[in-house]
Amino acid sequence: MAPRVGRYRYAAMAAAAVEIPFLAVHYGVPESTLATLTQTPTVELVNQLLERITTKAREFDELKSDKLRSEVELENAVRSRESKIKTLKASVEKGLSETSNLRSKLQESGKSGGFLSCGVLLICK
Repeated sequence: MAPRVGRYRYAAMAAAAVEIPFLAVHYGVPESTLATLTQTPTVELVNQLLERITTKAREFDELKSDKLRSEVELENAVRSRESKIKTLKASVEKGLSETSNLRSKLQESGKSGGFLSCGVLLICK
């Protein structure tokens, strides 16, 4: 642990944790302004930094809202597609079942020498 300095605990750790270049890029504040702010802060510099932080916080909230809205839209689209797929599968299965039933009826009527097989033969000639 770093030693206590005056009224502040672990001042050495706090000073080492500030990454001025990162903060300057992230908040769009010149490095010189941040360096001055850490050494001789003024009300104007503090207010300037707080304005930048507020702007970034609003941008973050907007992006977070957009992300949530996109996730909801995606979930709705997925559910809609799943429902449509389910309906189409049921329709295909019903069609296959009807086709199978008609084929078996056709084969049965052909074996018994019924009218349908004669009609088919007449059409084919």
